[in-house]
Amino acid sequence: MRSNPAYKEYSDKQVECLADVEIKYATPEAIEQVLQGKTPAGSGWKDGVDGKAVTSALAACKDPIVPSPTG
Repeated sequence: MRSNPAYKEYSDKQVECLADVEIKYATPEAIEQVLQGKTPAGSGWKDGVDGKAVTSALAACKDPIVPSPTG
């Protein structure tokens, strides 16, 4: 995720939080596809995942966006 320009303004803590959400809710196949720079087929989420829970967890990682001191 750190190499993705979309996350360049995110702090290390925010990137870790987003990665934790992906690990918790995404399928292993989807994670592998993302690591390969591909877009996951389908939703990429594990069966039975509540979309509201994912949205809430992702939102908790994003705000406030604080630039990382390490770049």
